[in-house]
Amino acid sequence: MKWRAIFSDIRFWICIGFALRLITIDAPIFDSHNWRQADGYAVARNFLEEDANIFKRRVDNRGGGTGITPSEFPLINYITYLFYLVFGVQWWPGRLINLIVTSLGIFSFHQIISARWSKRLALYSSVILLFSIWFSFGRKFMPDTFSASILLTGIWLQVNYLKKQKTATLVLSVILISIGLLTKITSFPLLSFSAFFPAR
Repeated sequence: MKWRAIFSDIRFWICIGFALRLITIDAPIFDSHNWRQADGYAVARNFLEEDANIFKRRVDNRGGGTGITPSEFPLINYITYLFYLVFGVQWWPGRLINLIVTSLGIFSFHQIISARWSKRLALYSSVILLFSIWFSFGRKFMPDTFSASILLTGIWLQVNYLKKQKTATLVLSVILISIGLLTKITSFPLLSFSAFFPAR
């Protein structure tokens, strides 16, 4: 019975997934989307070496220009830059940040499904999501799962607000949903979860 309770707890599976993806977290870029991750690391390094203004996202491929390019809001790059201030330029901060945020996103997804449908469905669907393509993307230095996870966390807080009516929860929910959309607008379809929790 004790083991059954452990295996039915999404936190157990999130911890397993987290631990597995810590393996080789400090290795140079060796997986797919190398160019995309290298571009992200360049942006973080340029925050360190040139200008820490978060609104001036600089890439290395400049063609004689400044390198400042319009793109998604570089939040994950900027947090990585803050790690660089303490630990120097390393491979692991960007991956670790995404891994932490994505783990929170899986938990938030579980809570949303559990609140609307059932705990059993929430467990199965969350484990499937955890070990789907999210398993690899959740450790890459890219904003895809990072953005989706922030958005899911904002929706989870929205669900909590509808239950408890705490203004601070609503404000934080709006902030996280806005940040999630800014970091990757393609996460927008996840807002459809909100339709299952109409205001009363």
